[in-house]
Amino acid sequence: MKLFCTFALFFFSLAMYAQKNDIHMSGQFMDADTGKKLKQGSVLVKRDGVDFMLEQTQKGGNYDILLPVGFVYDIKFDTPTHLQKIIRIDAKNVPVGKKMIGCEMQIDVPLFGDIEGFNEEVLSQPIGLCQYNAKADGMEFDAEFGKQRQAEIKSERDRAIQSKPSGKKK
Repeated sequence: MKLFCTFALFFFSLAMYAQKNDIHMSGQFMDADTGKKLKQGSVLVKRDGVDFMLEQTQKGGNYDILLPVGFVYDIKFDTPTHLQKIIRIDAKNVPVGKKMIGCEMQIDVPLFGDIEGFNEEVLSQPIGLCQYNAKADGMEFDAEFGKQRQAEIKSERDRAIQSKPSGKKK
């Protein structure tokens, strides 16, 4: 009987999760240069351009959020000591009634430390774009968009580092 109750509880939990139409997103903040975990940070989620949620990272720089489908999210990752990053999750075109069962997104967020002279305007737009792909029947990142944005950010980072007077490293 005990085993039956355990299985029943498991399937009930699974059924409750399956009824949710959410994208589960989690990961950790880390320093882009050293790979070390960043202990504190914030995740600001805008849903269709309006502030939706603000979460502080958990112990060890981890974050964990749920995003209901049917909206476009701009998710800003920020710390007091590092430059921000924004990722766009476009879940607006998920078909009506489509359950995103088990849609788990593990996204670790490497952030650059503050760089003297870096034009932060380049980071005011998303660096990554994830959207529903009907052929794959799930959420996918746009690789070309990501490559283009990474090249723009690298170019600005290189410019800022090269323009620093020699002997002064921040």
